[in-house]
Amino acid sequence: SVIPCTFNSSFFLKAPDERAYGEVKKRLGFSEEDVVLVYSGSSAAWQSLGLVDDLLMNILRSNPNVKVLLLVAGGAKEMKVVQEFGARIVSRSVTEKEMPSFLSACDYGLLVRERSETNEVASPVKFAEYLFSGLKVLISEGIGDYSEFTRQNDCGHVIIAGEETVRLSRTDVGTRSRLHKLAIDRFSKSAF
Repeated sequence: SVIPCTFNSSFFLKAPDERAYGEVKKRLGFSEEDVVLVYSGSSAAWQSLGLVDDLLMNILRSNPNVKVLLLVAGGAKEMKVVQEFGARIVSRSVTEKEMPSFLSACDYGLLVRERSETNEVASPVKFAEYLFSGLKVLISEGIGDYSEFTRQNDCGHVIIAGEETVRLSRTDVGTRSRLHKLAIDRFSKSAF
């Protein structure tokens, strides 16, 4: 049996709720019309923060309604995107307990990694956490089984190097509920 990384029981919240989503979004300074992307992780080299930075630069240049929430342990001050698009970016350091509510304020989670043997066999728990929070995922090609899973289950968009930036829109409550249920069915500890 192969058991993927599963999300922590602290993520057991109710299914995504449009009102709660709007409240957290407002508290962070985002408007209802904003499409919010989140990067949640550290600034460690294996997290490929440089690739995240480049992708965000492209997305923000071509999508004026996109804002970014950076939940980066160790800070994000060195990122080019923060220096160029600072007014469209909120950077926070949050506890594990706070993480689910911060993720719930977003539309897309970023899971961007370099192409490597390690990432081809990876099973990042962040993927499950994003889906559980009702987020679509912008994921690199070749991340374990999850890049293909994203395509097959309409969970977001697979980013291919050199590809034109995809147009992004808010994730509606029906899609959020579907992704939340998919995460429970496929990535909860109880499913295994």
